[in-house]
Amino acid sequence: MAKFHCPCCGKPYNGKRCSHCYYEPYTDELSHAIHSKGRAVDGAVTPPASAPAGQFRRPSPGRGSASRRTRGDGSTVKNRLIFALTLVLVLLVINLAFVFLTNQAATSVSRENTTVSWEITAYEEPRPEPDYSVFSEGTVLYDDGQIQVLTNWRPGQEIPMELPVYARNDGQQDVTIMAEQAHVNHFMTDAGLYMDLAAQSEATGVLSVSEAALADVGITECCQLTFSLLISEQETYETVAQSPLITLSYGEESQAFSQPQLGIPLYEEQDLLISYCGLSGEDCGDDSVLFALHNTSEETVQVYIDKCYVNGEEVSLVLFSQLLPNCWSIADLWTFAAYDELGLETMSQIQTLEVSFVISAPAAEQIQTTQLLTIPLSE
Repeated sequence: MAKFHCPCCGKPYNGKRCSHCYYEPYTDELSHAIHSKGRAVDGAVTPPASAPAGQFRRPSPGRGSASRRTRGDGSTVKNRLIFALTLVLVLLVINLAFVFLTNQAATSVSRENTTVSWEITAYEEPRPEPDYSVFSEGTVLYDDGQIQVLTNWRPGQEIPMELPVYARNDGQQDVTIMAEQAHVNHFMTDAGLYMDLAAQSEATGVLSVSEAALADVGITECCQLTFSLLISEQETYETVAQSPLITLSYGEESQAFSQPQLGIPLYEEQDLLISYCGLSGEDCGDDSVLFALHNTSEETVQVYIDKCYVNGEEVSLVLFSQLLPNCWSIADLWTFAAYDELGLETMSQIQTLEVSFVISAPAAEQIQTTQLLTIPLSE
């Protein structure tokens, strides 16, 4: 049985060095070797100066040696450093995401505010004062003592498709001025003029006609422009006054009154000529049958549908046109009712079309109905 037990690991040893944990007691021999050679003998560790002889031992590598503690402390520092860097990166990513979302929200709000700001700016932006002096020597279109309407056009000048208009309101009522019953070279067309005119104010506008619509019927030059002015109350649109027909002329009257013979004549009687001009549109419910209507009388004439038969069945198709004296126009017979009432899908399904017209002259109290006219759709 061993005489000594290792004070470090408790296992038997020979009193000099433990074969299990390498414990060695501090002896005079070991002290002499350390001081004379300046190094540890047989791998012994130098004891601290305050350690009493025989009490210092070399720590066991298996029980928290200095090398293991060093490695353990370094690993812990490294792990802590990695954790700190990871935490910093996570916080940085969260911060960047927050900043990005905040900027997006601010940008969205900014866009909405910018749109509103643009609208307000566009509305409140001061407009330059128009030069009314150009109308001082123009042509008076209407003057009732309170409302005066002029244009800078003068006789002998070419008539533009967009005619500048000046208006002044010396009255106490806010009014709206519009153009009606317009025709160019006796061809009836729409004229665009809309002016809001406050009391005790003046304004400028433009009376325009569609150059493309005129070109479709062969009119390339405006030799005569006729229209009337409708003046109504601004809030209720109740009529305040209406001017008589106003005519601006340029060139020869014969050239202005030239009416092209369009389409296939269907009816010519009582100073009225009705011709078939073809089809317009291809989509279901969006197409129409075109007719040219010529009024060569001195009366205003209204033309509308009496009866209409599609593929032998009566349907409710719509056409209405009012023709001023010595004027002509292109009128649409809308066919959308045929699709609803007969279940048709395309214009090609209309094989036959028969129409009778009502011709009314309200001033002369005359009404005439044509016979049933067959429309040559295939031609």
